[in-house]
Amino acid sequence: MKLDIPRKALITMLDTLIPATGKRLEVLSGILLKAEGGTLSGTATNLEQALTTTVKAIVKAKGIVLVKEPRTLLSYCRAVGAERLTVATSAKGMEVQAGATKGTFKLGEVKDYPAIPVVKAELITAYDLAEAIGRVKYAVCKEDSRPPLNCLHVEPGAKNGIELAAADGYRLAITTVKTRGKLAGTINLPMGAVNLLSGFTGTVKMAVKVTETKRKVYDRGEMKEVTEPAAAAMFCCGNTTLITQGQMGNYPNYRQLIPTAGTSLTADRTALKAAVKTIAAMKPKGSAIRLQTKGRKLLVWGLTDDDDRVETVLAAKGTAKIAFNVAYVHDLLNAQDGPFVLKSTTPSAPAMCKDKVTTHVVMPLFIQWEPKPEVFNGVITARPVVGTPAQDSTIGTVPARVPVAVGNIAIDENGEGDDE
Repeated sequence: MKLDIPRKALITMLDTLIPATGKRLEVLSGILLKAEGGTLSGTATNLEQALTTTVKAIVKAKGIVLVKEPRTLLSYCRAVGAERLTVATSAKGMEVQAGATKGTFKLGEVKDYPAIPVVKAELITAYDLAEAIGRVKYAVCKEDSRPPLNCLHVEPGAKNGIELAAADGYRLAITTVKTRGKLAGTINLPMGAVNLLSGFTGTVKMAVKVTETKRKVYDRGEMKEVTEPAAAAMFCCGNTTLITQGQMGNYPNYRQLIPTAGTSLTADRTALKAAVKTIAAMKPKGSAIRLQTKGRKLLVWGLTDDDDRVETVLAAKGTAKIAFNVAYVHDLLNAQDGPFVLKSTTPSAPAMCKDKVTTHVVMPLFIQWEPKPEVFNGVITARPVVGTPAQDSTIGTVPARVPVAVGNIAIDENGEGDDE
């Protein structure tokens, strides 16, 4: 292989591909480079996702190589000052000439690199997919032990759109994406694919293919073979293509958690965001932040560990009396567009915040709003109490989880199942 390529083009390629490399096997940490025609294409995979991108180059001799240490190659390309690079392979490895400087990089066996799967399905055009992912990504479950909640759920939406949903047991975010064409199936996208898609800009062409796969499970003392749907998806943006396997398992029926009634509270999102930031800096006890209306004013307040009160008063319309985890409110305000409109029923029921295209549902904290009277030496005093533990065995304030329906079992805030 021998070619001439702009240094910035090779840097862009390596920057794009390195996040898709894997760590489970040594061969997965490398990047496959293929030169032919007038292009240099690169491929990276971790066996769950595969990313391919192409840049223009002057190819003098075609070939294919496996670069074992792409991060070292990227550091070299950034350090040299030449505008163009000459790349050639030899018995020593891959030589990259930059003016008077030459770097030699180790190569692996191309035959050891895994084959990249192909998704043959009808492509549809999705608009502003990365922007939509940014609106709901915060609510994806961070616990790997809770599949498929640690994925982004994608399914056909109304008319020719698609719907993205994320939930972690405490909050839920749903948004829609305009498309041209109808998605063929549903898929749970792993976070590795979601993070790569977040870097895609502009229009994306995508396809989902759903097949059936058989696997063995141990059930009630015996081994059984079950058939489950297996999905794969392809996303194309410019010269970059991402292919990913979906996480197996049924996503919960999240629509049943969306409140359909309640009172509304409207406030300026920018002002509320500043108030939340101030209270978060004070590290409120139990991470609790309270939203409480009095007349046409909204009190945004919390208590510190020393029971000092931090409060901001904002103009508002409507009524509300509810407490949330301050980090959850912060995430919601960052993901939302437009004014802050909160719909709630009781201080212990899920609350909803909705804009034009996105619905956010957050579970409240169970707290004691009024001071609890205490008797000491015959004198009645009142001491503010921040939160009531969800269980006697739990110390501190614990936010309740969003109940998630799995089959005919409802998962409560501590992950224990009760028959519905």
